[in-house]
Amino acid sequence: MHKTGTTAFQHYLARWRAEILRDHGILVHPGCFMPSHLELPALVIRDDMLIPDRWLLERRGFPTDADTMRQAIRATVESAAQVVIFSAEGLSYLRTPGEVERLRELLAPRAITPIVVLRNKERYLASFRAALLRLGFSGPVQDPGVVAYTEPDSWLVDYTALVDILGYLGGAQRPVVLDYDREVASAGSIIPALAKAIGLPRSSLYPGWDRRDNVTPRI
Repeated sequence: MHKTGTTAFQHYLARWRAEILRDHGILVHPGCFMPSHLELPALVIRDDMLIPDRWLLERRGFPTDADTMRQAIRATVESAAQVVIFSAEGLSYLRTPGEVERLRELLAPRAITPIVVLRNKERYLASFRAALLRLGFSGPVQDPGVVAYTEPDSWLVDYTALVDILGYLGGAQRPVVLDYDREVASAGSIIPALAKAIGLPRSSLYPGWDRRDNVTPRI
């Protein structure tokens, strides 16, 4: 999910990508555009949903040809690495079986272990709302069915539905669910917990894991 330390984790993975592959045999997808792998939600989230990921790609003038994005993802999927990592906050918008099937097809024949970080709902919505305003992302904010709707009853914080659809995505691989607030209170960062979830123990962390990026001021 957005606003759960994912930007810091993505920059951390990008910074140490070569070393992670060398030392642990884990391949981090290089990404088509930036450390956040926006191309995944751009390709799989239902077309009638206005999501910041597609909007951001268009706003920044990135080439958004679907075939090019698919080819880049498939190159990672078809690599010889035993484990490959994708990180995309926009996949937290997954809610329908059709979206899950598109993602499965994109990543086949890899087994998928979903990892999600959940945050206190009130703080998440406040932080996400501020981030959308800062980006200039707009939408019909009074429509409960859209991403820009960040009232307390927003579907974005229906964590039960999110974990359920991720369970459907993973099949036999149960989703790994991390508590952002608890992990930050314990370690000062979500990165150690996320690193452990992808197979990097705390003792193997590279420098800079305690750096924070894209921090939304408290409001």
